[in-house]
Formats: sequence, structure tokens, C-alpha cells
Amino acid sequence: MYTEKQKEEAKNELLKLVKPGATIYTILRHVSRSGMVREIDCFLMDRKGGKPICLSFYIAQMLGYRRSPGRGDFALVVNGCGMDMCFNVVYNMSRALFGKAGGCHGKKALHQEWL
Repeated sequence: MYTEKQKEEAKNELLKLVKPGATIYTILRHVSRSGMVREIDCFLMDRKGGKPICLSFYIAQMLGYRRSPGRGDFALVVNGCGMDMCFNVVYNMSRALFGKAGGCHGKKALHQEWL
């Protein structure tokens, strides 16, 4: 789906934006009727202006997620259930960037919104 070059470029962009311990905000855009598929957007707040920076594009490329063309900023299409899939996306991103969970605490109530 994505080339190795695209994955590496996405990783480099994320490393410029995301530092260990950063707070990543997630928005759960949609849950399928079966509950097996979710559409999730990921954001980081800009330190200077306080504006959200959408990370979904880079995360999709780096981790190989599909993107939904019909919601928000083309949210990540995440398959699975039985766990917090927003946490799972952020955790997997952290592992891919830093080789470990990078201090991923998953304060679910503060970082998710249903839209």
C-alpha cells in the first residue's frame, strides 16, 4: 500500500513533530454497526499557537493504515474490537517512533471525543 520510502519519510516527519511524552489527542469519528471497524483521527497541539496539527496522514503511511475518504481529515480506518483502539493507534505509533511505548499513559477520558 505504501512504499518503504513513504513509510520512512512519514516516520521522519513524525519524529520532527512528536517528542517522547507528548500528548496525542484522538477523535473517534465513526464506529461501524458491527463494532469491528473504527475511524480515528490523531492530533498534536502546536506549542506556539495552540492549534491542532493532524497526524493521521503520517501515522497512516508509517503504520500502513487505510484512510477513510468520507470523514474529517481522512481518518485512519482501524480494525478490531475488545480494547481501546484509540490507545492502540497511539501506542503503536510510539513503538514505531521510539522503539518502546515512549511514556504512553492513555488518559482516555481526556483525549477522546465522540463526534
